[in-house]
Amino acid sequence: HTSAAILLLEQQGQLSLSDTVFGPPPSLLSNLTGTPPSYPGAKVDPRLHSITIHHLLHHIGGWCARGRGDTTVCDAPDPMFEPQTIASALGVASPPGPDDIVRYMASQPLQYTPGTAYAYSNFGCAQAAKATIV
Repeated sequence: HTSAAILLLEQQGQLSLSDTVFGPPPSLLSNLTGTPPSYPGAKVDPRLHSITIHHLLHHIGGWCARGRGDTTVCDAPDPMFEPQTIASALGVASPPGPDDIVRYMASQPLQYTPGTAYAYSNFGCAQAAKATIV
């Protein structure tokens, strides 16, 4: 459903699959919020800013989790099933909200350079779904 909604929005000219998601304007998140994404205290992997909607839809955005793709790059737990870890790391109540999860993930290194490998990512799917909010 997310892919169909995103393709419809692209057809209507409301977004492009080549739009970046996490970077400064005109990224998807900055367009939704009106300001560039802010990740206080996070040492952001510079590759985060190159991730596009296309990358997320095709599971080539740089994230994966153990058991969800190439075992040479998928060595991290799935953040969508780690609410206590994320809440503890951020000092917030559990379960963390969507913005908390994004902030946490911005502080984590990508497992691979976006566009270079395929690995199913629950987090990447969730971020692609945000595009349907436009």
